Amino acid sequence: MNISISRVITIAQFKFKELTKNKTFLIALAVIPGMTLVMRWLYTSMGEEFGEEMPPEIFGMVLAMGVLYVLTMLSISMPATLLSKDKEKHTLRALMTSSVSGGEYFLGSILPLLLIGIILNGVVLVISGLDMNMVNIPVFFLLTTLGIVTGNVLGMTIGIFAKDQMAAGNMATPFLLILMLIPMFSMLLESLAQISQYIYTGIVVDMIFNYSAGVAFILTPFKLGVMLVEIAAAIALFLFVYKRNGFEQD
Repeated sequence: MNISISRVITIAQFKFKELTKNKTFLIALAVIPGMTLVMRWLYTSMGEEFGEEMPPEIFGMVLAMGVLYVLTMLSISMPATLLSKDKEKHTLRALMTSSVSGGEYFLGSILPLLLIGIILNGVVLVISGLDMNMVNIPVFFLLTTLGIVTGNVLGMTIGIFAKDQMAAGNMATPFLLILMLIPMFSMLLESLAQISQYIYTGIVVDMIFNYSAGVAFILTPFKLGVMLVEIAAAIALFLFVYKRNGFEQD
């Protein structure tokens, strides 16, 4: 598959402009760090009221919630909505006639959200209240970035199947709930912990909980393999569906 860098950049610029006009996206930019700050303030205030310092695990939970919102609400919902909007306006058909490949559309579509997601995860890490000395920064950004990419491709695949933007949001909701709730409750239920280790959000949350507990997080070949296999599977599914639905010329 030949990839034209100029076409990828053009699509990325178009997608970024679309994002700046999207009210849901702009709200998410404010809600994610805002919610993180509010949760940190609440837990800090509770500690001060009882005259105790809150343990790092509490701020680890704050960080985990913020990152999960980036990996789901931003990384899945927005690509699904934007792609379904392209379908409604027949933008995808126009791109097809201009010989834009699925790979070029994929790269151009995820680049803006990928960069914004990485920045947001960095902001959430800084404002969560968790001591950054407890976090392996390179591993944190490696896994969260892989999670963003996986979410983006999943969202775009949902967008292809959805009839319109409202349908895209409805179809994305079950995925958001599953990918958020299973990791967050995995510490309480062993059955969910077993499932969580096989989904990318579960591995990211496990990393954060380990750091907040002062336990070294070991990026085993199994965990990295799960992340990479899920990314590869998501990309392969998207490219297949993209071509199957007639959005790419042979």
